[in-house]
Amino acid sequence: MKFSINIGVGFLLSFLVATPVLKAQEETGNEAVKNDRYVCVTTVNQMVRCGYFIEDDGREITLNTPELGLVIIPKADVISMADAAEGTLSQSMNPVSARASKSILDPNRSPQSSRYFFAPSALPMKRGEGYAHVNWLSANVTNQVSDNFMLGGALSWVGFGATIKASARLGDNVYGSIGGMALLGFYGNGPTFFPYINLTSGDHNSHFSVALAALTFDGEVSPMINFSACKEINPRLWLITENYYFADPMLFSEQVLLSFGARWWSSTKNSLGEFALMLMITEDGEALPIPWFGRTWPF
Repeated sequence: MKFSINIGVGFLLSFLVATPVLKAQEETGNEAVKNDRYVCVTTVNQMVRCGYFIEDDGREITLNTPELGLVIIPKADVISMADAAEGTLSQSMNPVSARASKSILDPNRSPQSSRYFFAPSALPMKRGEGYAHVNWLSANVTNQVSDNFMLGGALSWVGFGATIKASARLGDNVYGSIGGMALLGFYGNGPTFFPYINLTSGDHNSHFSVALAALTFDGEVSPMINFSACKEINPRLWLITENYYFADPMLFSEQVLLSFGARWWSSTKNSLGEFALMLMITEDGEALPIPWFGRTWPF
């Protein structure tokens, strides 16, 4: 009888102790489920883990990832943590794609805002950043050598040479730049010059630019006006339009060139892809559709 009473008392005490513990665990679990903050954590081994933020206890960060479920990351291995679009997947970074991946996780910067398809914006990159770009007309490698100065090399079917751009912040989300491209001609052609001055309004994700430029090719000069714009759709996709009016058509009797397309980030290729449909309207009113393909590797 005494033995039975002791068992009963022990069971009752165990129940009373376990109940608040279970309740606390239940509340903690519910809190974790309700936490809707989605983040990406970059680690020293060049890995980006993305998921719902669960806990930071000072030593470790716990995420609920879509691929692996709960993942615990030692804080000593963490380089940065940033809010990200819900559903962003974890990925491994190599040195070439590291800057682009971090930019995608940064809601204030895209991995490529210094130009549209071909036309430059007035926006600078950060010092030391750069990119390599190829399209069916040309290729170039560009680097931001100082806070306001950009320098690059260019190659096209008409020649090879250099590009330059000097940018300045003129106000809140307003930038101006002056620059150009100079190429030594192939096939006995004279040099090609493309000086410009432009104004850009907006941030590094969504912006528009107006530019005055002049294309000088083989001794002929064609002044032009350019309007370009970029609109962020999500952290990996941007819509772009780039348009020109030529005061003195030169190469193909082009009077107006209109284009609309997109730029997107490819995690599998660690680069930005570009596609656009360009419409060239000649002096005679003829409209010629031209596809545009390009790829950019930020570094």
